[in-house]
Amino acid sequence: MQDSSPCGARVRQALAGEVVEPPVVGLTFVVPDILTSVYQGAGSIGAALASMAVDNDLDFVFIPASAVWALEAVAALSTANTCMFWVVDGPLGTVIKRRGFEDAIKASLREPEMLAQELEQAAAEKQSLVREGLQVGATAIVVADDLASPEGPFTAPDFMISEVVPRLAATVADAIGEVPVIAHSDGDIGAFLRPLAHAGFDGVHMGGMGQDVFSRLLMNARRSSISVIGGIEGADLRRGLPQAVRAGVHVSLHAQIGGLLIADDGGISTSSELSAYMTAVQSVRSGAPRLGRDG
Repeated sequence: MQDSSPCGARVRQALAGEVVEPPVVGLTFVVPDILTSVYQGAGSIGAALASMAVDNDLDFVFIPASAVWALEAVAALSTANTCMFWVVDGPLGTVIKRRGFEDAIKASLREPEMLAQELEQAAAEKQSLVREGLQVGATAIVVADDLASPEGPFTAPDFMISEVVPRLAATVADAIGEVPVIAHSDGDIGAFLRPLAHAGFDGVHMGGMGQDVFSRLLMNARRSSISVIGGIEGADLRRGLPQAVRAGVHVSLHAQIGGLLIADDGGISTSSELSAYMTAVQSVRSGAPRLGRDG
């Protein structure tokens, strides 16, 4: 069932490439202990996440489907105007956990057909979690699989495009056409933006590379007709509140061109970084002049 909430409408507009004002802003991957340390009276991780969302007027939050507190978070967010992005582990990461990183990467070169079969099986294993996300009312489904490092893809690009991307799409097949689907990956995934769009993905969440690389990938994504989630890099948050403010203003300018849902890059690991992120969010909403309107 498509989310008919106000936040759902804003999210779908942003994922369709439209400019949304104020910008769509959310929170992605955060260590749960950080949430409960900041909201000590909340009583649970899910309640702490809901409190964070309400206090900061977030449009969406990521909920890891495999977390023991996932359904608790769904219940806590049921009365908040915050959309749930249901996150499922991807097939490549699942196979890497079983084989080990080096063995899996070597297999992509030495026995690609066998590895492709393992990816297919891993994708099928995750489909029940995708269906669960649809049942609990997720606004979007995210499949999280690191495909690259800042230096480039983990496997040969041809293998990634021909074997991994289709299995990412197979993982979320039940959601495509029902709700927006998002692919998460760290690293430089510029070579896969167009294949992901062709496979049915509405957006990508990426980061961990610095503002210059992010800006380049954002422009590539726009040309590939796929939207982006991210823009506030963890490295900026670790440099203190003034840099967090600058990061917020910078990314709000990007959002004025469309196709961007503002979020962290998934690297928040301390309470001070979370505080800096919320400072950046405040600067997104109060900072940059609107292009063509002010100044």
